[in-house]
Amino acid sequence: MKVIQLIGPPCSGKTHLIKEFILTNYNRNIISYDIAETRFRLGSYWQNWNGLFATMINDGLREDHLVIVESVCGEHHLDSLNINLTTDLQLFRHRHLLREIELTDKLLNYYSQLETQALPKHLTIHQGSMYSFVDYGTFGQQQYSSSAKALQGILDYYYSYNW
Repeated sequence: MKVIQLIGPPCSGKTHLIKEFILTNYNRNIISYDIAETRFRLGSYWQNWNGLFATMINDGLREDHLVIVESVCGEHHLDSLNINLTTDLQLFRHRHLLREIELTDKLLNYYSQLETQALPKHLTIHQGSMYSFVDYGTFGQQQYSSSAKALQGILDYYYSYNW
């Protein structure tokens, strides 16, 4: 299994984390897909979404790529490591302001409801303004200087990759 699903609400930093991770691992075979963006690009092919998406994932795996999929709730038919991305409220509000979206109580309530529809997560990366940490359950928490380094730590821990 070389598929990672990065799950979190809009403005939680999923795309930023993936871009930073790819930049720090520029010599690795990594493919990333934003589910919302991919669905939008498919347009009229939407009816066959599961088949098209499975083909995209399998093509990446066949070429021995690490495939990272980002979405709000996750895709249920993938055999993947599911990572939840959470963010400090202050940082979350700042990112909404950058996108010119007012973060209201109604929107926060909607985001919390998304949690109930999302895939179960194996691990969580929590982003703070100064550092990120991962909760490894019985193995405790590990602090990292960035979310990309936290994702690398998860890969080292979970997959025992020799990057």
